[in-house]
Amino acid sequence: MTSPTNRLSQSLLHLHVVGSTPQFTSISVGGSPVISNYLLSVRPQKPVEPQISNAKSLIKLLRGLRLSEEQLVANSFPRWKNGDRTKAVVVPSFFDTLNGRKEFIPDEDTRRRCVRCHAPYRLPSDGRKRIDFCIHHSEPAVFSSEVKTHPCCGRAQGVAGCQHAESHVTDTMRESVLSEFHATPEPAGPSVPRTDAFYALDCEFVYTTWGKEAARVTMVDEYGNEV
Repeated sequence: MTSPTNRLSQSLLHLHVVGSTPQFTSISVGGSPVISNYLLSVRPQKPVEPQISNAKSLIKLLRGLRLSEEQLVANSFPRWKNGDRTKAVVVPSFFDTLNGRKEFIPDEDTRRRCVRCHAPYRLPSDGRKRIDFCIHHSEPAVFSSEVKTHPCCGRAQGVAGCQHAESHVTDTMRESVLSEFHATPEPAGPSVPRTDAFYALDCEFVYTTWGKEAARVTMVDEYGNEV
């Protein structure tokens, strides 16, 4: 498994294109390089197309791609906290600990931070929507030459937002949400049809004043058909 240090190093590897040739440049933190010469010497290789002739070969391929328990925990996948599977736990990722972000907080804590304008605010005690103007940029700042600018308006990073909304929104959720997870029942035996069945699940979330909420869930089978 990739260690936190290596994950940080890899995330700070800057890729830029000169002509049609991608080149990697090391980035230094505090005067010390965080990318090793070995990483800089690595070049992307042409991917090898897997040989998939039938459903069984695809199942074998997918089983080899499953994350280990250690990888699931390190990447903040929900895991069961207790044996009776009544409450899940999400361990903060390495990057969450860097910026102090908390995805789940006690229900009685009404403090929140807006993901758009980053202003702190409190949830209304009566649960009703409260007018609280949010001045923000609709697109995050990106490098343009040597200055970071917002593509939505062309303004430099740090300049007042170009959009406004009547309320703040957050990605922080209440801890009680962790009690709403459900486990998929285990197959009764190897002869049950769904033993080797697999599906792709896509969940789209939206930000609200109270936290993230699922807006749409899409599931497809191995043929790309919606289930």
